[in-house]
Amino acid sequence: MRFKRRLTIDLDTIPQTNEDICFSVAEYCAEFNLPYEFISRGYPVVAIIDGCKYQITKQFAKRYWMNLWVLRCKEID
Repeated sequence: MRFKRRLTIDLDTIPQTNEDICFSVAEYCAEFNLPYEFISRGYPVVAIIDGCKYQITKQFAKRYWMNLWVLRCKEID
């Protein structure tokens, strides 16, 4: 049994549209030199990042003393 990967991308601003989400994913991948391709730009966004297919959603997260928006990337089949 293979475990599913998860990825969290911290955001500086609230993504207003799906294009904002795609732009944030593209920035993240460029920063870490990860190959990516968008399969669906609708909600939820679906992308292949570094060979794994992810479903990407935005969520409000509480981390320690901070509240921030993040993109949750969950591996799908």
